[in-house]
Amino acid sequence: MADNELRIDEIPQGLVVSGVTLDKGVVTKAAAFVTSQAAGEWGMATYTGGRPAPTHDEIAQLAFNLYESRGRQDGHDVEDWLRAEQELVLRYA
Repeated sequence: MADNELRIDEIPQGLVVSGVTLDKGVVTKAAAFVTSQAAGEWGMATYTGGRPAPTHDEIAQLAFNLYESRGRQDGHDVEDWLRAEQELVLRYA
C-alpha cells in the first residue's frame, strides 16, 4: 500500500479504514466517508438532488418494481406503495 492510499473494508461490525502514511486531507475525506456511510448517506446526493423527500414519481417507480418482482400479483398496491415510500424516505434521511 502506497502513501496516501486508503483501504476500506466492510466487515459485519462496520467498516475498517487502513493506510500507511496519510496526510490530513486524506484523513479528513476518510472520516467524512465513514461518517456518511454510518448515517446511510453515502452516494445519495447523486440521486436525491438535494431534495428532502422522495418525489411521487420515485415512489411510484419503486412501487411498480415491487409489483413486478412479486410476479405482477394484483391486490398489494397499497402495501407496495407504503413499502416504497418507507424505503425511499429512509434513503433521504
